[in-house]
Amino acid sequence: IGYLEYSYTMNSGTATAMLQNKAGAFVAPSPESARAALSRVQMPEDLIAWVPDPEGPDSYPIVSFTWILCRKVYDEPEVGETLKRVLLYGVGDGQKCSKDLGYVPLPEAIAQRVRTAIETIEVRTTVPETAPRRVPRVSLKTP
Repeated sequence: IGYLEYSYTMNSGTATAMLQNKAGAFVAPSPESARAALSRVQMPEDLIAWVPDPEGPDSYPIVSFTWILCRKVYDEPEVGETLKRVLLYGVGDGQKCSKDLGYVPLPEAIAQRVRTAIETIEVRTTVPETAPRRVPRVSLKTP
């Protein structure tokens, strides 16, 4: 017995199992049962939430959010601005294709908090004198 992310099982045709949740109901993995579980999460300020055996009769008992860790400050404007645009797309229009990919769109209240967090990412247009110098990328090639 093992655990795979739902998107892998959906795309590979791997068999899944109904699991008994906290309410005592046996629930199959699906975008709907994951949404039922995630919609009950009280998201903390730091946007890091664990969802062990969530409440609700329709909630699948093994669900999680997917996180992206970012720096708070980017000294390269092109990198920082591109990252912010990609992240904002992911919690905006990108949510529309979630179900087709085997994921669940974020509840809107959480998506809004994520958008607010993304907007706090600072993109500097000039690098301060005290900033560490960027280490050049090294290519290791074998003969």
